Amino acid sequence: MNKQDLYPESFPTNRFLARSRISLYKKRVEKTIAVINDAVEKKLSWYVACSGGKDSVVLAHMVNNIMPGIKIWSEKDEFDFPGERDYMTDLARRYSWDIDIVSPKVSMEEKARRLGVCEDLHSHGTEFSDEFFYALIAQQERLYGGVFLGLRCDESQRRRRNFMKRGYIYKRKNGKHTCIPLAAWSADDVFAYLVSNEIPILEVYFKTLHFDGDPCKIRKSWYLPSARAASGQCAWLKYYYPDLYYKLLEIDPGVSNYV
Repeated sequence: MNKQDLYPESFPTNRFLARSRISLYKKRVEKTIAVINDAVEKKLSWYVACSGGKDSVVLAHMVNNIMPGIKIWSEKDEFDFPGERDYMTDLARRYSWDIDIVSPKVSMEEKARRLGVCEDLHSHGTEFSDEFFYALIAQQERLYGGVFLGLRCDESQRRRRNFMKRGYIYKRKNGKHTCIPLAAWSADDVFAYLVSNEIPILEVYFKTLHFDGDPCKIRKSWYLPSARAASGQCAWLKYYYPDLYYKLLEIDPGVSNYV
């Protein structure tokens, strides 16, 4: 399969291929490989958390190249975008990943109807996210000594401060380790890696209307409203995924306030 088959014509493939040839990108790849090897030397039981978003897919690919057979863990549920589970299954088959895909055992929609579809549902520490996402992570954490996460500093000030304080590999209060090898990468670097290695990309990143045609501005999470709901996220959802938008509207009519 060539790049023309993997990515639509409208996707800026040449832009990211050009990025993959510059020295800054190559140095970041080299540094990331060194960080992963440093984590390996700690002789811990590691796993990779992979949502199917661009960052975690790059990380899973890189870590599995260095640690073949490492467990790759992914949470998929009813508020993910269409095709995400199939996408993860395809990647696992293509790259021989040892993957576990888990889902909540109770209805998220039922609770969303009770709580209302609001921006806070995404936040750590809320009843919704703690029950349907972080509780599953906590179960996984008990089995391993460390986790690789595809977090990047340029996505939030909190992540940047954490990286400046703790570095690429750090031990948390619960005794578990976290490794964030992509911390210094840009979104362009991420897409450069995906395109130059001919790795399939989740379809959501091809839907760039409302984002100036730039896939780097798309951040994949639940399709529920987030902190960016009022700045175009819901309008984007209504345009590209009308069925999902009207489903949210039926759950909570207040969603219309974001469009």
